[in-house]
Amino acid sequence: MNSVMDDNKLLTLANGDRIRLLRHCAMLFEVFDLQYASPATISRCGMVYVDPKNLGYKPYFDRWVRDKGEKYSEVMAESLIELYTKYVPICIDRILEGTSGDEILEPFHLITPRTNLNMVQQLTTIFDSMIPPPDANPPQEVEQLEKMFIFCLTWSLGGALISEDRDKFSDFLRQTSGLMLPNTSLYDNQFDVDSMAFILWEKKVPDYVPPANRKFN
Repeated sequence: MNSVMDDNKLLTLANGDRIRLLRHCAMLFEVFDLQYASPATISRCGMVYVDPKNLGYKPYFDRWVRDKGEKYSEVMAESLIELYTKYVPICIDRILEGTSGDEILEPFHLITPRTNLNMVQQLTTIFDSMIPPPDANPPQEVEQLEKMFIFCLTWSLGGALISEDRDKFSDFLRQTSGLMLPNTSLYDNQFDVDSMAFILWEKKVPDYVPPANRKFN
């Protein structure tokens, strides 16, 4: 591999064969670490390292929003950016850091450890699963889009919260939004895309009627 990365670009295979790469050819190796690399190999490496804490989750969201702007409209992309600014940073800080503005509170407790990037990834995945395709009349009103976004926030950023903290996060979203949301917990409601309204989960589940003259098993 050292000879490949040198100017002569000579690739030596395991069986002894040698292949000289053309001048316009280049090989790029992306490795997890250089734990077992020799000093000769390391001296030929060009490395770019970005700490995940410095990179953050916004670049991922920006790329996702650009895709939405190309697929739907620039108006929707601008609305999603506004919703991101309004909700995502403060919700993640409240969950992971316990900060709410200038107030320092106890962070929420998660069932399983999660990163902020994982939360944002799940937010975009749930939103993609709910929004209708461009030719199926997706929501255009800002309030409808915001309510759908709140539902996605509930089950992405707040999806792994323990039951005691779910009510707190639901109240936090309600206070942040300033919208007319259900009086019950947001976790007890589903956002129905057809009616563009919140509906209690229990109303979506039909009553169980056991079959007559049958054993339970």
